[in-house]
Amino acid sequence: MYCDEPTVGQMLFEASRRLVANYMNTHQGGAIPIWVFITLLLNCVFGLPGGESRGSDVTLGSLDSMISLARIIELGPPMDSVDQASTAEEMWRSYIEAESHRRSILCFIVVSGLWSVAYEPIVNVVDFPFSLIEFPWSETLWNARSAAQWQGLWKYPQHKFPGSWSDNVEALLFGKPRPFNGLASLCLLVGLLLYIDGIHREATLDPVDMNMYLQRALDKWWEMHDRTSPENLAINHLCYPAAYYLRISLCLDIRKTMNLMRANQFFAMRAVLREGDLSGAASFARTAMIPWVISRRNQSSMAAIPCGVVITEWAINVLENQRDSPEKDALLAFEDSIRAYWPVASFESPIAVWRAIRRIVFNGPGM
Repeated sequence: MYCDEPTVGQMLFEASRRLVANYMNTHQGGAIPIWVFITLLLNCVFGLPGGESRGSDVTLGSLDSMISLARIIELGPPMDSVDQASTAEEMWRSYIEAESHRRSILCFIVVSGLWSVAYEPIVNVVDFPFSLIEFPWSETLWNARSAAQWQGLWKYPQHKFPGSWSDNVEALLFGKPRPFNGLASLCLLVGLLLYIDGIHREATLDPVDMNMYLQRALDKWWEMHDRTSPENLAINHLCYPAAYYLRISLCLDIRKTMNLMRANQFFAMRAVLREGDLSGAASFARTAMIPWVISRRNQSSMAAIPCGVVITEWAINVLENQRDSPEKDALLAFEDSIRAYWPVASFESPIAVWRAIRRIVFNGPGM
């Protein structure tokens, strides 16, 4: 999906949009086939949802359309059909078909959650039908390389029946969560992010209590998620920026900050940042940036934007203070960490800091 030639890439995505448009025009009404949904999902993640336009309203419009389609997508084959197959090969293929269908919908919810850190919350996972979507089954089972290997794993209960989205996120927040790897671990973290947004909207918890539950849930996730396991290596660069974003939200009102930024109310935005624990938030933001956000693989997370805003305001505060301090040493260390990836001007002014941050933002999906 990564194309070295922008013109060719644009043509490919335009062609995919035409295929989907042709299908939708000739098959009006009824359930949406999974291939249509996957095509649009890939276009949102890797393509240009609004063609040449990069406006946030265009992107949000594309994601809103995806939500509408996700509600009427055709049902995938049930997992019960797996045991009804007569051979190991048929069972394996039946499992892959059912699991692929579920993972496609889950990946859309994950993408919307990863993008909501810069935009407004897009999907309310507390609502039906998203709250009832089952988590992906075992990553070990999914990564089986042959029917024989898969069949050997299929008989173990721990690889099956992971529970619904809402059950797992609520267990992480309020109870004893089940440990997950791979996509399921990412779903758990993004589910936490979206669930907290839902609680904010509905005001069902006191903010102090909510922060207490969130802090405890994050600590649990951190304990369960083994960054060195083979199942997690492919998703760490998405998990950790989201996890640090949630840490930042405990230090200051990052959601209000981003709302003000999108409204171009920069004086008010800076006031909100300085009202909170800006130093603590910046520490988490720097750790998210290097090495996770800066990774070229990080094409579907918007965490660079809120992290960049926090770091820039913190850097202004540090540079305004002429005296040497641990904070100034931290700023120089951050400069050195970026320099390990590409040349960067000395952080002697807020403009130099912002230019370096902007390059990290544009290295990913941009805004």
